[in-house]
This record gives sequence, structure tokens and C-alpha cells, in this order.
Amino acid sequence: MQFVEKRGESMRKAQKQKAEDFVKTLSQAHDELKKLMERNSTEAINIALVILEDCQQGAIELGNMIEKSEGEGFETIRMLEEYCELAYKIHCYLSEEGMAEPSYVNRAYRNLRKILVQIENSIHNNIRVCREVVFFPYKASMWDSFESVWRSVEEDKDCDACVVPIPYYDKNPDGSFREMHYEGGLYPDYVPVTSYKDYDLAEHHPDIIFIHNPYDEFNYVTSVHPLYYAKNLKQFTDELIYIPYFILDEIDPDDQPAIDGMKHFVWTSGVIHADKVIVQSEKMKQIYVNEYLKKAKITGMQGQHIDRAYLENKILGLGSPKVHKVLNTKKNDLVIPDEWLKVIQKPDGSWKKIVFYNTSITALLQHDERMLKKMECVFEIFYENREDIALLWRPHPLIESTLISMRPQLWESYKIIRDKYIEENWGIYDDTSDMDRAVILSDAYYGDESSVLQLYKKTEKPHMIQDVETFRQKDHVLPISNAVVYKNNLWFVGLNDNRIYRMDIKTFQATVECRIPWEKLSEKKNQYTTIVKYKSKIFLIPRQASKIAIYDMECKKIKYINYTDKKCGSGALFIDGILKDHMLYLIPSSYDRVVCVDTETDKIVKRSSSLNEMLNLSEDKRAYAFGGVALEGKYILFTVIYDNKIVKYDTELNIFEILEAKDLSDGGSGILSSSHNVWIIHKAKKKILCYNKAIKKTNVINLFPERFINREWNFHQGFIYDNDLILLPREANMCLRVNAQKGIAEQFRLPDGKKEEENYWQKYMPYPSCFQVENTLMIADYKGYIFIYDPDNKTVTKKMEVIHDRNEFYCQGQFDYEENNRWDTLECFLKHILLTDLKGEK
Repeated sequence: MQFVEKRGESMRKAQKQKAEDFVKTLSQAHDELKKLMERNSTEAINIALVILEDCQQGAIELGNMIEKSEGEGFETIRMLEEYCELAYKIHCYLSEEGMAEPSYVNRAYRNLRKILVQIENSIHNNIRVCREVVFFPYKASMWDSFESVWRSVEEDKDCDACVVPIPYYDKNPDGSFREMHYEGGLYPDYVPVTSYKDYDLAEHHPDIIFIHNPYDEFNYVTSVHPLYYAKNLKQFTDELIYIPYFILDEIDPDDQPAIDGMKHFVWTSGVIHADKVIVQSEKMKQIYVNEYLKKAKITGMQGQHIDRAYLENKILGLGSPKVHKVLNTKKNDLVIPDEWLKVIQKPDGSWKKIVFYNTSITALLQHDERMLKKMECVFEIFYENREDIALLWRPHPLIESTLISMRPQLWESYKIIRDKYIEENWGIYDDTSDMDRAVILSDAYYGDESSVLQLYKKTEKPHMIQDVETFRQKDHVLPISNAVVYKNNLWFVGLNDNRIYRMDIKTFQATVECRIPWEKLSEKKNQYTTIVKYKSKIFLIPRQASKIAIYDMECKKIKYINYTDKKCGSGALFIDGILKDHMLYLIPSSYDRVVCVDTETDKIVKRSSSLNEMLNLSEDKRAYAFGGVALEGKYILFTVIYDNKIVKYDTELNIFEILEAKDLSDGGSGILSSSHNVWIIHKAKKKILCYNKAIKKTNVINLFPERFINREWNFHQGFIYDNDLILLPREANMCLRVNAQKGIAEQFRLPDGKKEEENYWQKYMPYPSCFQVENTLMIADYKGYIFIYDPDNKTVTKKMEVIHDRNEFYCQGQFDYEENNRWDTLECFLKHILLTDLKGEK
């Protein structure tokens, strides 16, 4: 590392302007001097002598300033020396004579003016202006967001580049500063670094300042020194330029839901106060401009902040220097530590494949201890493959300070895992400032979604996002949706892995028929729930998906139908699909319309009016069908979760009728219909309404088992079996079987009644589905067990066996995130890496 106390000074724009302004001042002084000499009084001559002394002193100071930038013997300095000599001679003449003859006045004025014009021309034409450009990085690992820009400035003979790393602080939970960090010694050897202690902003007033920290005081974990907040730097420069230190996933400017997930990056101090903002692409530029305008208008800002033309010129989609650095550096250019080589090299000297494992702050804060368990699982898998694959673990550099500040107990557990990994020394632990080395050196990426991943994608090397809910294949659990029967096989959707399965009814061996790409990796849960069969096709009802999926079991092809062009809510969009003749009606939960699909043509043929407008519920209460839907003739009936309403939908007229149901009080959780009865399930009370179709009478069933514990949301699904109602628990502590003739609800005992709360399925859906095959009832638990009941109530427990090479099932390019998700498990990903001639060179 090369440290310098001060850079050699060059003539700056401001200095040249100062010199030109001083020449104008001298010219004005000469005019005043001529008037004083023409008055020819003792008082006037004395004032003229003072002016001459001031002119001479100013010329000397100007010469010294020019000499610093242009060196001794420069033409302008010689002229200033002549000027000083002439001013001295005039001063001597006036001092000795005490007066000035008119002819002398005119001659002296002409001579001063002549030499001053020469000085002015020389300053304007001969002095080259050099702009001072200063870079203020704070973390050395983020230097790559500046490097290519710095190099271009460094090579520009008209620019003076200066790199001044600035200090930053960890923050306490109350926002106060804790420990100070300064990373000036961590920059590459070829980058000359100036200490922030030796760089006076007011004195230098650089022409351009570059920053990559946009948050100022609004970062809850760290803060740069307040002197270097964007709003403060503005007063010390002509142009403040902000370049983000991160890369975001590329988003279409029309994809508002995706934009909503990143728009907080737009409204930051760095963006607001900068004169220029350099973003990664033209698409990202348009997003920044659009979102900035929206926010500025909402907050009441005026002037340039709401001027689109100004913002189009301020925010520039010129690309990220980070990408330039990675794509223009080869493995041969890297310096590999000896300790790393011990892990990378095999006994014969060849290299193992290297996987960059990236763990983020966000994932740790979101998943807590479960993320730590996932990391231990990852290390176990890589340890087993250490003879062929070298693991390069590079955690986010701010994990320690973030966890200490926000989750101290989690930090202690994390530290144990980290220290164990470092001590065992079978993998690489990279806590250096050079993140790019890990990207360039590695053959593949595995880990969390982050800006590092967006950079890694540019290398076109394999990458896979880790799923905190997926552990070793031997520990894999398989909650399933309802099942349909086709050619002696059960077909269903895996609720937490987004696959269509086919299971042999006799052997209970399941294989994956199709893998549906995830739309949102951050919500890898229940993308589809219910499936409906029509002829050889199964229709997958969207829960979180933006498309209806249709899979042909004969052709083994999948296609998708867009059902909306608006942003959907975060809850379950549809809860069920009702097939009437060849029309499939999608029943809404958080979506506000019934959608009808013609299963012959696979096209949407109609949509209902808005339930939101009809029911006029508050935004947080807009939730409709749940738990069960009934088809009665041409009508589809379903409850409203947070209101005592029943929705009656006319399939022929495509209209709603809203019915009052006083007995539901604070909401219903499903309607189911059998040949004899219509069942209406209360959401939160020990109450079930049973409407007898024959006698047209409603019976209230409130006799529940003594051990039944009532909760806010008791059941998530109901199923009719042998004219009884089977209820699967959500928050209730047991399954129930409700008999209409007896008028009671009895516990429906299952072999595994334990309900833990380790994950989503154990907490809310220990038994996610119930279905009937011929005369037998089948209830599936979240682990992949199926409990089978025959009409004599004899129970058989079966465990599904998934027998497939999970890497084989990959649906090409249906959704944005498919490229991150083409391998089902980490083991399959590593297998691919070992078998593939990956891009890159040693």
C-alpha cells in the first residue's frame, strides 16, 4: 500500500478563475491609479502609492500560486515579474517627485495595461486547467464500485485523482456511534491513498466528489463520519456523484410489484443530494426516475426534484464499475493466498472445483436460528464433498456488527459456527476486502439472494439460491395438496417444492413429473394449492402464483395462463377450483373476483365483478373463501373470513348475491356440501351449522370434545366422507369428525397427533390435505405420510418414497427466477458442477 501525505498540486479550475478575476481587479486598480495621478494632490499620490503596493503584492501571490502548478520559469510568472518591476518603478517615481506629469501618467498607464493584457492572455491560453476528482470510499470491499472510474480519471492528464478512504462507525441500537473503523490500509497496492486527516475539504474544494454510501444517518447498523454525509459534501464541491456499491436484479420498468421491493434504494440521501447518479442500466435509470418523481411529489418537494427532464439528466444508466472489474479480470491475474491453495489443490496439483458460498445479513435476520441450522447443513454437505470441491465461504462483512447491534444472542450462536469452520480448516474463510476475487476465482455460486448474486450472474457461471426451508434430502418433508386419480396413479402438487408428483397407489412410490419454477424466491411456499382434473389435464389453482398452470399428463407438457394484470395481495389468491361441466371456476380468497376458465380451450372466458366493491370491507379484512367451497346446482357458495356473510355466485349469470349469516358472527371458514347436508364452519368458535336439504332446517352443532381447545382460527380445510364432515386443524389442537345425525363433533384420531411449531407446516398445517380414492379416505401429513381409512375405520399408515434423480426435472424459462433454481438440492447442484466443463480458466 502506498500512502502519500499530499498529492502534487495542479492548477484547478477555481484557481484559474481566481487568477483571471485578479487580473480584472488589477485592471480596475489601474483605472483608479490613473485618476489619482491626474488629480496630482499630495493626498491622491499617497493613495496611489498604497494601490501600487497592493498590486505588486497581489502579483507576487499570484505568481507563487502559478509556480506551484506550472513550475519555475513559466511564461506567465516572467510576465508577473516584469509587472512587479514596472509597478516598483512607478512607485519610486511618485515617492521621489511627489507628483506626476500628465505625459508620465499616460505613459505609465499604457505600460501597465500592456503588460497586464499579456498576463491575461498567458493565463487564459497557456495555463492548463486540471480538475481535482476525489473518491470517498468507506469500505475497502466496495472499492470495485469506483475502480474503473478511478482508473479513467487517473489516466486523464487534465484530472488529478485522489482516493481518500473515510472512517465509519458501528451503531448502537439507540443510534449512537460505537466503534470507529478505518480501512485505508486495505486497498490494492496500486491505489495511492490519502489519509482523510490530511485532506481538508474546504481548502481543496474538489471539482468532483464520488461517493458510494447513500444512507448517511439513516443506516441503522453503520454510519460514515457525519462530515462525509452527502448533504454536507455538497457545499465543498461543484459536482457530487453517487455510484451504488451494489447491483440489483434487473427489473422491467412496468413490473411494479418487483419495483416496490427495491424502491427504497431510490429515496436515499445519496440520490437526493447528488448532482449525478450512475446506475447499472437504462432500465434501472427509468425506475429510479419514475420512483423518485412519485416520492418527491408525495413528500411535497418542489423545483428540480419534480422536473422529469432534470432527473433524466441527473440519473444516468451508464452501467456498474463492479461488472467492468469482474469481467476484465482473469484468474491468472489473481494473487491466491497459500492457505487457500492448500484447500484448492488436489494431491496431484490439479484444482478442485471452487464454490463461492455467500451468506447475507438479510437471511440471518429473517430466519434467525433456522438460518444457522441451514448453514450447518450446508457445511456438512460440502465437507462430504471436500475431496473434489473447495468451499469458499464469504459472509457479508457487516454480519458481526449487525448482529451485535440487533441480535446479540444470534451473534453468539453464529460465532460458534463460524469459529468451528475456521478452526477445522477444510474450507476457505474469506473475510478480506476483495470480494471480486471470490467471484472471479470460483466456478459456481451458492447462497443467499443479494447484490453479490446480481454481479455473479454477469459471469454466466452456475449459481443457485439456498432455500432455508430445505435441508438434506434424507430430512426432506413433503406436504402435498389434494390429489386426483388418473390411470391408477395419484397426482398432486408438493406444497413446499413446487413440483407435480405422480404416485403409484399400490407401492406409494412417487416420482416428479414436472417442476414448476418459482416466481418469488422470497415466498417459496404454496405457489399452487388445489389441483383440478379435467380429462388428461390437471389445472393448478394459484395461491401465490400470477399464472394458472395447466399440465397435460399424457403429453407431459405444461403451459400457463395469465389471469390478471394487476398487483395481487400477499395472502392466498384463490382457495379452490370448482369444475361445472367443462367450466372451471377459480374461487377467490385475497383476490376479489371469480375467474372462469374453459377447460376445453384453456382460455379465460369470464370474470366476475369485484367482491371488494360489493362487500365494502376495510383493506385488512378483504379475505373471502377459506376452508371449503360448495356447489349447489348453478350456485357456488363460500364464506367470508372476517364477516358474517355468505357469498352466493350464479355461474350462469356471473353475478353475486350476498347473504347474511348471523350465526357466523366474526367470520366463517368454509362451506361444504354433501348429498344430504350443507355444512357451514365457524372460523373461531366451537360452532358448526348443518343445513338439512330434505327438511330445510339448520342444526347448530356445538358439542365438541372436552379436550378441544378453541383458537382464533380453528380449521384450514374440510372434507366430506361417508356423509360426515372431516375438519383438519389450523390452530385447533385436533382433527374432528362431525356427524349430522348425532349432532356432535368427535375427535378424529390420527397416528401422529403431535403438533410442533418448528416450521410453517408444523405450525399451521400438520395435515395439509384430505382426499378420497374409491371408498378410502386419505389424510396426508406435512412429512409425507398418508393415513388411509377404509369404511370400517381401519387405519393404515404409508410413507411416500420419492424415487427420482431430482436434477432431471427442470422446466425451461417460465419465470424470472428459474435460472437460479434449476437444481432441486445442493447435492444435485454440486453433482452438476463436477460433471460440467464450467466457464472460466485457471
